[in-house]
Amino acid sequence: MKKTIIVLSAILLQTFSASAQTKVKEVGIGLSNLNVFNTNAYSLNYRWGKGDKLFTISGGLNLASNFDKKNNNTDNYNDTLVSIFSNNSIQESPYNIGLNVNLNTIKLKPINDKFGWFYGIGFGVSFNMNKTNSETLQNFTNRSQPNLRFESKINSEATMTSISPSLFAPVGVYYTLGKFFRVYAQVSPNLYFSHTINENISKTNNIDYDNNQPVSTTYTGNSEGSGKQNNFGLNFSNWNSFFTVVYRWEK
Repeated sequence: MKKTIIVLSAILLQTFSASAQTKVKEVGIGLSNLNVFNTNAYSLNYRWGKGDKLFTISGGLNLASNFDKKNNNTDNYNDTLVSIFSNNSIQESPYNIGLNVNLNTIKLKPINDKFGWFYGIGFGVSFNMNKTNSETLQNFTNRSQPNLRFESKINSEATMTSISPSLFAPVGVYYTLGKFFRVYAQVSPNLYFSHTINENISKTNNIDYDNNQPVSTTYTGNSEGSGKQNNFGLNFSNWNSFFTVVYRWEK
């Protein structure tokens, strides 16, 4: 798989270099879905070529974090004839990083001076990494002995890293607006492979209380775990610039 990716990248880059002296250039913004408020949906696009053949390099970057624990706060409470149980969880996401880069070539098929359709082939790779911290506090009180209380506090940290190369075939239509603007709409069926690594660290403290005073630490422990997952498949997706508006000019 790695050799295939290297060979395809070399072929595309060589083709792009060979077409350095071109007549048409385009710069624009792509949107991979119709949710304009999702920053992860946007990408920058640069196209160049001659006549009915264009080469494209595009990419997108998403950086996000959420340290507002109050907005992620959930409370659960259960009161029975035997016991009183409460569960409180808070969560934060220090970072969430997404990056994708795509290379492709398309063949334009004009229907008239303004409208036409196109098809092509390309290679892309996406990278994602995020981290989530959570804290859960559980309390258990027996009604027959209300002065005694059992508390369990769990702190956990989870990280996820994934990389996904793919081959895709953009197919769509375009419409030329005046002399300097053009709109592209496309779908991109793709053959993909993804490799994901998950890592989890958890620390647990169990304490017995008598009249709200700690009387013993019944258990304190740490646990770590990790796992890897590989996926391979065919996907009919619009992740690679479903809708693109470009500014175009000729040399």
